[in-house]
Amino acid sequence: MEKYERGRTLVIGATKIVLLTYITYRHLFALDGFTKFLVKEFNGNRCDICGKQFNPDSLQIHHKVQQQHGGGDNPENLVSLDQSCHAKADQFAEKGIDYEVAKYAIRNGLTPKQVLAQEYMSSNII
Repeated sequence: MEKYERGRTLVIGATKIVLLTYITYRHLFALDGFTKFLVKEFNGNRCDICGKQFNPDSLQIHHKVQQQHGGGDNPENLVSLDQSCHAKADQFAEKGIDYEVAKYAIRNGLTPKQVLAQEYMSSNII
């Protein structure tokens, strides 16, 4: 088990509260079989990008915010994707493109190169 870092201490009256830092929150979850199960089940065993339903064993877990960019294994940062959509999402992530933008782009047949060249209307994403 990892050590948890303590954040700042907040004092309210005689009560002392230790605030958790974001880094601490990241480590409260582990990407284990149960967490993967929860994410897949929450999405109804559907790919978050194409929306197709799959056998849970064929779905993969993707981090919305990549771990090297501070993303954790908490369920809010995880989505279930089929193998094809996962490969495409990874291409966008490698270019530093936000997951929600990548999701929109993949659904609309755009490539990371087109997104980076801004060959799309950003107002259509929202």
